[in-house]
Amino acid sequence: MFSSTTATAAGFACLAALAAQVNAWPSSFGNGRDLSVIKPGDAFGFMGGIPNYAAGNSDVCEITSNIPAEGFAVGEAYTFKITTSNAAGLGMVWDVGGTKGNSGQPGRNKAKEVAWTATGDSVSAYAICGAGRGFGVHVAASVTVKKAAPGTQQTGSYHRRGNQRRAPPM
Repeated sequence: MFSSTTATAAGFACLAALAAQVNAWPSSFGNGRDLSVIKPGDAFGFMGGIPNYAAGNSDVCEITSNIPAEGFAVGEAYTFKITTSNAAGLGMVWDVGGTKGNSGQPGRNKAKEVAWTATGDSVSAYAICGAGRGFGVHVAASVTVKKAAPGTQQTGSYHRRGNQRRAPPM
């Protein structure tokens, strides 16, 4: 038989386990989902306490690439980079040209690079970044890049962010 002390200790252990905050792993909030249809403010519904994706796009979750403004050349290697401005880093889930991945366990990163070898006529990249404990889950502005026109001279690398182009720092 259990003593009242044992039962009380077991009860407190159960309460402590319930009260503990669960750390979210990136695979728990994104793998297998179609990231191309997720929009800021949509219902989230995976981790307790986070009913919706954060409203609006921001530098909390951002996608850039080193593809030139003129477009990519088929067969060339490029890099997409998912970054967050969150000082502690966040879990990241991405889909770059149909290749899906996440930042692994424990998942908090400031940046994650995804290699891509150019194929086809265009490529799109999507990402979400998030964590429990009040950080929420953020949707990056998608990036879509087209193949360079035949005979186009590629003149250096540009960073594409949210379907916008900006010149690299000088």
